[in-house]
Amino acid sequence: MPSKAAISLHRFHAYPDAMHNESGSSAPPRPSLAVGLIVFVLVFVASAVALCFEAELPYLYGRAAAVVFVITAGPLLVLAHEGGHYAVARLIGWRVALFTWGGYTIRLRPWRIRHGAPPFSDAWGAVVAVPTQESRWGYIAVFAGGPAANLAIALLSAVTASALETEAAAFFWLLAALSLLAGVTNLFPWRKGSDGAQIVSILGERDLTARTLMARLAEQMIGEVRPRDWPPSLMQSAMRLTLWTPYSVLLLLLYVWHMDRGEVDAARRIWLRTGDDSEVICERAFFSAFVDGDAQGADGLLTRAGADPSCLRFWRAKAAIAVQQNDFPLAREAIRMARIIAGRDPYATVWDREVLDQLELRCTA
Repeated sequence: MPSKAAISLHRFHAYPDAMHNESGSSAPPRPSLAVGLIVFVLVFVASAVALCFEAELPYLYGRAAAVVFVITAGPLLVLAHEGGHYAVARLIGWRVALFTWGGYTIRLRPWRIRHGAPPFSDAWGAVVAVPTQESRWGYIAVFAGGPAANLAIALLSAVTASALETEAAAFFWLLAALSLLAGVTNLFPWRKGSDGAQIVSILGERDLTARTLMARLAEQMIGEVRPRDWPPSLMQSAMRLTLWTPYSVLLLLLYVWHMDRGEVDAARRIWLRTGDDSEVICERAFFSAFVDGDAQGADGLLTRAGADPSCLRFWRAKAAIAVQQNDFPLAREAIRMARIIAGRDPYATVWDREVLDQLELRCTA
């Protein structure tokens, strides 16, 4: 259940989304989602309390409580893990921009809850924590917060199980074992993406500036701040960092910032310093078709990048190429797919959506 305090700006998988229609436009937040999550937590608490008093309940009620407890225990362990990251981040004064749990994404600033989880949440949950000041020990504390919460639940469950003299004790021993397993395995440093691996990585990094900068820029995107309005101090820091090290993520963000400001030549120069990451190649393909009108060259780049139906940049490039080739049915389908993904992606910007609008206008011109 890894948490990503430092963000990789990758793709959203094409999960069904209850918050957006097929065009990708945002639907009003549904209070039923928040109510449903609260009810889920209360049901687990009620089942746990019922098990503690199982001897005083009718047999069928006791069995029902046991079934509900087992079904809800796993998701609640994930919630506790991510809640540990969240609690530590807030305790040390950091901001939390995004909280994901299972198939739900909870954006805190501005508030929104939706169905659909980002790729860095592939282990059922993640927290996007934003440092208010750069601190190695702050990062370590935030990453350690999740496993610590699991270990605390394991201890509480074991104490509860020891105090019970009924069959229900077995269920609390099971919860203790699962929670202990979750906490310990997330501290294994050799498990890719685990909290332990993140802690080891942080200890080995000489400078945390890039990690902190990416988290702060991620906060801007999650908060739906338009790229050209991102704080100049952050963009200047990104420029200084990328002078010496070609961080692909920062270079892509600088590219978007330049494009939204209408600085096409500055955006073009970004490509001279980027690597062969598939998303970078997709963005090059889009630029080649949309700005330079070179559909053939863009198509070659997109073929080199490979098809990725969960990548916004892939569909945007495909739409731009199709528009240049006057294949408007294909362009409209690619735009539709891009809108669906952009509607779910907290890192999709206003510029991304405006580009899709421009491509759609070219289809109808």
